[in-house]
This record gives sequence, C-alpha cells and structure tokens, in this order.
Amino acid sequence: MKISGANSSNYKFSTSTSTATENWSFILQVTDNTEAVVNSSATTITVNINRVTVNVPAPPALSSPNPTVDNAPTSTAPPNSWTSKATIPDAGDDYGAAVVNDIIYAIGSSTNYAYNPVTDTWTSKAPMPTARTSFAVAACNNWIYVIGGYEGDSQSPCSVNEVYDPSTNIWATASAMPTARGEMVAATLNGEIYIIGGRAMDSYSTGITEIYNPITDSWTTAASTPYPVASAAYAIDNNKIYVIRGEDDNHPPAGSQNVAGVNSVNFNQIYNPSTDSWSLGNPIPTSTIAGGAGATKGANAPERIYIFGNIAGFLISSNQSYVYDPATNSWTSGAPMPFACAIPAVAVVNDLLFVIGDGQNVEQYTPIGYSSATTIIATTERGASINFALGGNITGPQMSNVTITTNQSNTTTIVSFNVTGQGVTTGFGNMTIPVSAVPFGVTPTIYIDNQLAQNQGYTKDANNYYVWFTTHFSNHEISIIFTTMPTQSPSPKPLHTQEHFPNTTVPAAAITGVSVIVVMVVLLVYFKKIKPRK
Repeated sequence: MKISGANSSNYKFSTSTSTATENWSFILQVTDNTEAVVNSSATTITVNINRVTVNVPAPPALSSPNPTVDNAPTSTAPPNSWTSKATIPDAGDDYGAAVVNDIIYAIGSSTNYAYNPVTDTWTSKAPMPTARTSFAVAACNNWIYVIGGYEGDSQSPCSVNEVYDPSTNIWATASAMPTARGEMVAATLNGEIYIIGGRAMDSYSTGITEIYNPITDSWTTAASTPYPVASAAYAIDNNKIYVIRGEDDNHPPAGSQNVAGVNSVNFNQIYNPSTDSWSLGNPIPTSTIAGGAGATKGANAPERIYIFGNIAGFLISSNQSYVYDPATNSWTSGAPMPFACAIPAVAVVNDLLFVIGDGQNVEQYTPIGYSSATTIIATTERGASINFALGGNITGPQMSNVTITTNQSNTTTIVSFNVTGQGVTTGFGNMTIPVSAVPFGVTPTIYIDNQLAQNQGYTKDANNYYVWFTTHFSNHEISIIFTTMPTQSPSPKPLHTQEHFPNTTVPAAAITGVSVIVVMVVLLVYFKKIKPRK
C-alpha cells in the first residue's frame, strides 16, 4: 500500500499490496473480494472499488517513561550555595546528563544511572549499545538520544545515533548523524535536536550545525557557528541556544589562550532558530576549555545561565562558576564548586542545578534568587494585598504581620514581618518581591531585630527583587528597607507614613520669604537686648 497525508489524522491508501505498516505502529491488512480492510484499532473504514479511505486516529503520544515525581525537588539552602548529594555508583565515566519527568539520567560510555532528586537515590539502567566517549546527550519527547562521539580504540569520530526509552529501559537505533564527530553539543529546541560544533574526521574543530527531527527520523542543516568550536558549554534560554567557550583550532582570535596545548576562546555564540542566524553576546570573563552549563527558567529562580568548571591547564581542572544574565548580557561570579572538574554533566530540575563529575561527586546548586513557589500576602499601608513568593525553610505560617510601609520624604520602602520557630535551627529566607511593591528606594538592606543581617543579598530584574537572608529561629522582627542611599539601623518605632498623591510641594519663593522674615525678627530681638541704657 501507498500512504499519503502522513501528518494528518486522515490517511488514504491505494491497494497495491496486501499488507502495509505505518511508522507509528498501526497495521492494515487488505484481502481481496474486491477489497476489504481490517484495522488493528477501532477505526471507521470506507471501502471503495479501487481505493480504501481509513480514518486513523492521530499518532499516539510517546510513552511516558517514568511517573512524574510526586513532589518536584525544592531547596532549603540559601541561594548561590552548594549541597552534597548521594554519589553516583561508578566513578570516572564520561557522563552526559538528560532529564525526563524530573528524573536525571547520567549516561556514560558503559553505564546508565537514573537519579531521583527527591529521594536522593540512584538506580542502574541498561547501558547504551555502542560504547563511546565525548558524545552528545539530549532528551526530546520523553526519550533520550545519545549522538556521535569517539568510538573504539582508535577514538575515531562516529555518527551513531541511539535512542533510549526510560519507560521500557530499551535502546534502539535511529538515523545516523550526517557528519561524524565528537566533542559537540546537543540542544533540544522546539521538538528538534541541534548538534553544534565538535571535531570531525580531520580532528579540527568545526562549526557545522545539524538538526535531527525525532518524528521523521531525519536530518537537516542549519547555519554554522561564526567560530568553529569543540568542547564548548551550552544552554538554552528564551528559545535561543548559547554556545560558550570551547576550542577554536582554525582561527583563534586575539586574546585567546593556549590551555593544555589547544587554543581556548571565551566566545558567547547565540543561535536564533527563527532566523537561522548567529550573533555574539558578551564573552565569558575567562578564555578556557569545556565546563558544564545549565539554565534556570524563571519558575523558582531568575532566568540565568550557569557555567561550572573548566580545564585550567594540562591535567588541571577548575571549580570556577560563572553566571550569565541574558536580559542584561552581563556576567558575574557564582559560588565555586566544592570540587574541581573539567567537564561536569549538568542537569536542571525545577530550577535547581545538579552537577556530576570528578569521580563520583554529585552536588546540588541552589541558584541566585531561588525561591520555591509558596505564596505569602503582604498588606500595604493603604490596605492593598500583594503576593510575595517565599522560599527556603521559613514557611508562610512562621511569618506574621507582613506589611509594606513607605516614606516619600525619606524615599524609603520597608517590608517588615515577624518570624517564629524552633530556636535551635537556622532559618533561610528567600523572598521574591515585585518591583511594583516598592514605590520608593532601589537598594534593599535587611535588619534582624534592628541589627544588620550578617548573611544577606539580593538580585533584581525588570519584574522582581530576589532577596535572601538567614536567621536563627525563635522570635524576631525583620525589616527589608529599600533606600536610595546607605541605610542606618532602623528606629524601633515605625516610620511615620505620608500620603503620596497628590504630591503637594511648597514653592521655593515662599520658603525664601519665610526665611527672611524669621531672620529679621531674630535680629530685631537681638539688637533690642543689647541696646545701651541711657
């Protein structure tokens, strides 16, 4: 049979053979009487003399590999901090990581482990059929694809494309990548997998970009990177792919460094699929090789790209962390990793970053501005209600009297509340405060019982302030004071609040006139007192 309209829910078949199988799994059998059709599922069948029209349901969704974790992982650690997790069972493998239904799959050349971040446990899974190193890993449509890499003793680049179904723990072979290579990146975007850069058969870095479509099991070509790089880090943000750092063997620019015998670069190359074009962002502060990357999506932390580790020299790894803000095109430093690692595998679940590498180490990074999705209501001096997002281990029931007061003349806004809890524990507070809730002041400073909080910080984007602090539980009064200048310890008494609208001002001339009158009266009294007696 010949099948037409493969992307439609209505399929037409012309009778030329007795059996046909459609790629999505339904089977049609035709016997001749003139023609009759039997379908493996319940469908409506219309039989005509020389043509059979079958109304087939739309292709089924791919299987759901594992049930979604009942409670997605959250963190009670302060933002920009690290927490050690259960070590991966095997050390030293060349792991790549992918996430399906909140489960992290760490796939090595001969191993495959599933990690549940809620229970902090590892489970062994079927390894991939073709052992290789320096491959690319990507999850798409609940399946995991392992593509390319170096195969065998010769370490020759390969084009192998193998797909893993976590629901059945079974591997299969998919259409091979057109250009054999290793040390490339794989980024899933809009239901397709982008394979970018790497090293091809000539061992030189390449800028080739090839796109794999899992539905059609086919490949197409996209625009190459401006600079061909291998061993780069990558992340996705706002429907764009960021390829950062790497090795450029062909034409390293001025300012690149020779690290471990190769030319490292600090490029930040940005791909826009809607225009099939590349641009350059602000480069990462250091020119070096490799590193792992992941991006927060704005659900529980501001949208940022995080780069962890790198190769700092021959047989020397680094624990550096860098944070990129795509909105401002700027870089800052993050808390260093607890261990040094050249090419860590990074997976992001619920805006928490999990870093695997350097033996069996597994660390969870709580990103800058992190806050779980608990909502707490603050009341303004005018009686309005404003929702804050609250994170850390200070919960809504442990907070009371959350109020927002303002002082226009002092250009300050104060968010204040009381915290109670068991005194032997430490409380971590992460608050997301809408910018719209802060009419006056721009810089938050946190005080606990009128004393400057020792562990505090904040970041800000166009919509929110992300403020964090620590305190010892018991009974405490906490004030977050937004000012336009450095603050002093706040008065124990509430600031006097003023009506803001309409904004009435006193003309400068009136002030000057009153000042002159006061001065004249004072002088008159003075001269009267010193007038000599007759």
